[in-house]
Amino acid sequence: MLAAGHYDAMLVAQSIALYQLKQRGLSGLTLAGHIDSPYSYRFAVAKGNHELLEQINRGLTTLMQNGDFQQLHKKWLEGGLQAERQQRLWLGISAAILLLLLILGGALWRWKTIHTRKLLEQAHHDPLTGLPSRTLLMDRLEHALDHAGRVRAPVAVLYLDLDGFKPVNDTLGHAAGDVLLQAVAQRLLNCVRTEDTVARLGGDEFVIVLEHLERAGEADMVAGRVLHALQQPFAIAGQPAHISASLGVSLYPQDGTDAGNLLQYADAAMYRDKQEGRRARLNRVEKDRAANPAADQI
Repeated sequence: MLAAGHYDAMLVAQSIALYQLKQRGLSGLTLAGHIDSPYSYRFAVAKGNHELLEQINRGLTTLMQNGDFQQLHKKWLEGGLQAERQQRLWLGISAAILLLLLILGGALWRWKTIHTRKLLEQAHHDPLTGLPSRTLLMDRLEHALDHAGRVRAPVAVLYLDLDGFKPVNDTLGHAAGDVLLQAVAQRLLNCVRTEDTVARLGGDEFVIVLEHLERAGEADMVAGRVLHALQQPFAIAGQPAHISASLGVSLYPQDGTDAGNLLQYADAAMYRDKQEGRRARLNRVEKDRAANPAADQI
């Protein structure tokens, strides 16, 4: 009943307690202390068996007189105590090992969680600029379209490609080109709201997602602000760097209702803007040549 939890403790002879612990395998119980017993050991025999009683008493007296009884009793009793101490030791070691495993498991889980989070951050963000990558861009764009479909609000996608970046990268070096891309990313962030998304697709291509718009014309205002910001000179490696950008815009739901179509439409619009910009520059060169034919001869 003590082992079953019906009692908290029991008072019993130490030898009997050790015997019960060993024979019944009561590993959940332990000796809590020791109280000297006022009783001596006695033997009982069946009534009328006087010869056996006399032999037992003589043998017991002899053992008492020569000290063998105390040695036997101590050896038997200490064997049980030693087994209990060993059991306590193993329980303590097991508890320590379990605690250590729990600590190591917790530390491993925490490390794996942090490592996984870092991997997700690396997968979802551009390592150079810290901007969202294509994966995170598409996820946010799809989320914006879901919300826009419920509230019937327009969403704009701006696709940018830098003009004049390659000469800066070739002239000043790749390190300077990286600094320029980081500066471009910061200017783009300054042109939009905190709820908008600025992403880098790779190279010198960037995408801006404008959501929660009240009217589609707001996208043109942001596009103009972006182009103006990128036309301002950059200080790269102690030298001024001049670039511009070609920009295409797509609107939800006029130009598409899913993320892929809107991105493709904006990309195509950006390419048309780039081609028109090149034709405009070529037209200016042809006009200059026509106005000053001697320049070609020089």
